[in-house]
Amino acid sequence: MKLPNADRAVISEAKLRDYLLNEGHPDNRGKARVLRALGYTQANWRRLEQDLREQHVEQDGRSGNPSKYGPTYRIAATLRGPEGTATMISIWILRSGEDSPALVTLYPES
Repeated sequence: MKLPNADRAVISEAKLRDYLLNEGHPDNRGKARVLRALGYTQANWRRLEQDLREQHVEQDGRSGNPSKYGPTYRIAATLRGPEGTATMISIWILRSGEDSPALVTLYPES
C-alpha cells in the first residue's frame, strides 16, 4: 500500500531538527544517535528531509495503529544517509479533513 498523496507529504523542520536530530530532547530515546551514525545532524536536517522524500514516502507501507486523529501508515525502508545505511521505520498520519500525510516519527527497525 502506498502512502496517500505521498508527493504532498509534510515533513516539518521542527520534527526533524528539534526532535529527531536533537539528542537533548527528552522523548528522543536515542533516535538522534542512530541518525548521527548515518550522517545526519541538526545542521543538515534538510538532507534528512530530502532523503525521506526520495527513499521513504514512495515505498510500500501498511496501515499503522489506529489514531483518533486519522489513519496512520508505517513504512519500513532502507535509509541511505551521507555516512551509512539502515532500515528505518517511518510513521505517517493523514489527519481527518486533510489530504497531505505528515511525518509522525522515524526510528530504526529492531
